[in-house]
Amino acid sequence: MVDSNESTQDDPLSAVLSQLASLDNSDPELQAVDDDQDMQDILDALLELQRLEGQEGDLFDQDNLTISYAISLNQELQREAERQVALIDQQMKLVIDRLNNLKAIARQESTCKHFRKSGYSQSVKKVLFFDESELLQDSDEESHDEESASSDEENDENADNSNNEGYRIARGWTGLERKRLFEAIHSEAKRVIAHEFLKRNEPWRVWEIDKMVPSELEAVPVNRIDWERVSSLHVTTRDPNECLIQWTTQEHPAINKKPWSAQESAKLNNLVLTHGEIGQWETIANELGTNRTISQCFSRYMADKHARGQHRKWTPELDALLEKGVRMFGDQNWQHVASMFGNKSGQQCLQRWRKATSPAIIKKRWTPEEDDMLKRAMQLYGVGNWRRIQRLVPGRTDMQCRERYVNKHDESVRRDRITAEEKQRIKELVDEYGPKWSYLTQFLPGRTDNQIMKTYRSIIASEERKRKSLERKQEKEREKLEKKEAKLKMKQAKQEERAAKKRLYEQKKEETNANKKPRKRRRKNQEEETVAQEESSSQRQEGEESAVQEEPSSNEQEVVTEGESGK
Repeated sequence: MVDSNESTQDDPLSAVLSQLASLDNSDPELQAVDDDQDMQDILDALLELQRLEGQEGDLFDQDNLTISYAISLNQELQREAERQVALIDQQMKLVIDRLNNLKAIARQESTCKHFRKSGYSQSVKKVLFFDESELLQDSDEESHDEESASSDEENDENADNSNNEGYRIARGWTGLERKRLFEAIHSEAKRVIAHEFLKRNEPWRVWEIDKMVPSELEAVPVNRIDWERVSSLHVTTRDPNECLIQWTTQEHPAINKKPWSAQESAKLNNLVLTHGEIGQWETIANELGTNRTISQCFSRYMADKHARGQHRKWTPELDALLEKGVRMFGDQNWQHVASMFGNKSGQQCLQRWRKATSPAIIKKRWTPEEDDMLKRAMQLYGVGNWRRIQRLVPGRTDMQCRERYVNKHDESVRRDRITAEEKQRIKELVDEYGPKWSYLTQFLPGRTDNQIMKTYRSIIASEERKRKSLERKQEKEREKLEKKEAKLKMKQAKQEERAAKKRLYEQKKEETNANKKPRKRRRKNQEEETVAQEESSSQRQEGEESAVQEEPSSNEQEVVTEGESGK
């Protein structure tokens, strides 16, 4: 009973319907209700409400299906991701296996070097300058042409065979290989020159070959060297093409092997701007005119171009960013660390961290204990093995060990004051070769790169101080001259002002005098006119008086004349 009551309380619509169903249709009150239209409306509303509740249940079922489908799709995607991860792991394992195989092959090659050297020494003892066929052959032009044609065919066949060989991993030339290459060039040059003497029927000149210096032998044209013999008899670890390329691009004495000067690099950059970077390197090398090869010009330009993009000084902000990158990626993933900069390579980040920024580096003064450890390491490994030496001096880098040894313990280093001649020489060398301090030490025996660097910087600082002092002196002289000119201008202005005032005064005086003179002149003229009038009036009076006096005498004269005429 309790359960039925609870169910009816939870669902009032069901309770109303159940009560309506439990009512007896024979009840007159119920019949009255049925007849009532309002009761019918209520029943319709209740039925409509029940129908709407059924639709909400259908919507819930659809949402449930959608969620179930999404979950199944997510599970399928997870299985696909796991499959891809397994595939990547498989590929990585394959790569690691191949790397291990390569390392094993490299170790086998290193163990075979001894046998190659011994085989070379045995074969060199049997090498002759001339074959019997060469000593017995005719010196006619036709036979020589036939021999050259056959040798060309053989070279073509060998070239074809070499092209069909598998891929070979490039490696640098060792010092022993370079030495053997020079010996091979000298040997082949002697053979070519002797062959020419025999061809010209001058066998007695063969003895002159032994007196030739290496520079004369190395000047033999490259196209006359038998590179097959060079490879097979002398440099057995290299093929003919490698020997030819090494000689023509690296070892030939005509090639300029000096460091690039600043003027030379600037001229190279201008030529590249003129001709472009693509397809014009032979023209650029010829117009450069410093005996540089095409590969040298191209390598230098690309190195400068790359350096311009990455040559940015390390600032405290960049060092802080480097420390952050090392904390994030560790001290092994330098490419990931470099990706945080954008203009720094992984090698630059590695060098900066290991030689300057790492907190493990000691940057204080050297202690006596560290000097003792450095001396013992030097006795063990010798000069030059700084990476090994630094392992025995904890907290110090290889550069620190080298600088400490050179500046403190090296007895061959001169520690006296650098002379004026040496300073002038250092300035000339830096102007010619640039700030390559280690390279410049060969021109100044007994001086270290650090001494040369500090001396040059002191020279530049001294010149800068002199320049600034001269500029200040010139500025003071210019100010004095300007003040003097200003005073002179003021004096001239005052003089001109006084002269103007004087001229104005004289002008006014002249005007005043000019105004006074006409009055005096008019007064004088008036006086003169008055005097003249008075004189003229007096003269008229005197004339009149004289005329009056002369009248009787004239009458008398007339009487006399008349009397004389009568007589």
